[in-house]
Amino acid sequence: MLKEKKYDKKIYFLYSLFYRIMIALETGINFLPSTFYFKLLKQVVSLKKVFILIVILFQLSTQITDGQEFKLQLPVKCDMGNDCWLINYVDNDPTENWQDFSGGKRTYDGHKGTDIAIQNLQKMKKGVDVLAAADGTVITVRDGILDMNSLLNKVLDLEKFACGNRVAIAHQDGWITDYCHLKKGSVMVKKGNIVKAGQKIGTVGLSGLTEFPHLHFCVMKQDIFFDPFTGQHRYLKKKPFSPLWQAVIMDSFQKSLKILLNVGVGSEIPDWTTIKKNQYGSTSFDVQPSMILAWADLVHVKKNDSLEFHILGPDEKLFLDNKIKINKANVKKYLYIGKKRPAGGFMKGFYKGVIKFTRPSSGITDQQPIKFTIH
Repeated sequence: MLKEKKYDKKIYFLYSLFYRIMIALETGINFLPSTFYFKLLKQVVSLKKVFILIVILFQLSTQITDGQEFKLQLPVKCDMGNDCWLINYVDNDPTENWQDFSGGKRTYDGHKGTDIAIQNLQKMKKGVDVLAAADGTVITVRDGILDMNSLLNKVLDLEKFACGNRVAIAHQDGWITDYCHLKKGSVMVKKGNIVKAGQKIGTVGLSGLTEFPHLHFCVMKQDIFFDPFTGQHRYLKKKPFSPLWQAVIMDSFQKSLKILLNVGVGSEIPDWTTIKKNQYGSTSFDVQPSMILAWADLVHVKKNDSLEFHILGPDEKLFLDNKIKINKANVKKYLYIGKKRPAGGFMKGFYKGVIKFTRPSSGITDQQPIKFTIH
C-alpha cells in the first residue's frame, strides 16, 4: 500500500479542513461542514500542533495548484477519434446550470468525471481495455454488476451503485483516480495490488448508472473532485491551466470530440432505448419490410446543427435524401427518416450511403457510412 503521512488524527482532520478552506477562498463556494468552527477550536489544543499545521499547509498550498509532477495517460486502450471518443467533460459550474472547462456545454449538471465512449455493445463484448492512468496502488474494487442500460434496469440500486463495476487507484501526493462502469467479470486487479501506468485493469462496460458503453474517469484529492483538463478543483478555473493529462493526450482529446455516435437502419420506428440496446440495426432484410428507416444517435447537439441522409438504391438512384435542421440544443438526440414500402415492394439488392452531421457555427462535420441489403 501507499505510505500514509504520519500525522495524528487531529492534525489530519485540520489538514483536510484547511484544504477545503483554501478551495473555498479561491471559489467562494463553501465546502466546509456545518460544525466546522466548533471542531476547529476543539482540535487545535497546543501551539505545537498549530506549528505542525502551518508546515503542512505550506506544503499543501503548492499541491493544490501544482500538478506538474502528476501526469495521466489515456485510461482506455483505443485510438481517440477513430474507435473511442470524448463524450462529456467535468462540470465546472457550481449552480444548477453546467459548463465545461472551455466555457462550452459538453457536460451536464453535477458531472464529476471525463466520459470516454466506445461505439456500441458489439465493441464492448469484444473487449476494450481500461488502463491505469498512472502508477499507483489499488484501493477499491467492485465487480459482478450486470452490464445493462440503466433506463432498463429496474433491480439495481442506481444511487448506491452508480459507478457500477469499478477500480480506484491511489497515486503519489494523495491523488486518486476512479474508473467506473467496467464490464462485468473484467476486473483484473485486487485491493492492494501495485499497478503501473498503462497496465490493464478491466474493460469498458455498461454497469451502473449509464446508458451507453463508456468509461467514467474521475480524479480526486482529499475527497475533492478535480478537472484533469485544468489541473484544479472542478469549480476553480484559474488560468493558466496546468492539465493533468500528458500533452499528447490533450491533443488527442481535442481531435476526438464526438457528436454523431451511431447510425443504422430498421423496419420500424425506433425508440431511444431500443437503439441503445442495439436491437435496431439491421444490415439485411430477408423479407420485404413494411418500411425502411435510417436513424442517427447524437450527443451535445446545438441549435442550427444539421443532419443529412443520403442513401442510394441498387440502381444507384437516390433512395433517401433528406436534411434535418436541429432547432434546439440537447445533450442527447436521435433522429430518423424513412420510406414506406411501395405497391410493388422495395427494389431488391444492395443499398449504400452516408449520414452526415454538420455544425455551421464552427465548421465541424462528421459522417458515417450506412449499408444494407434487401433480398
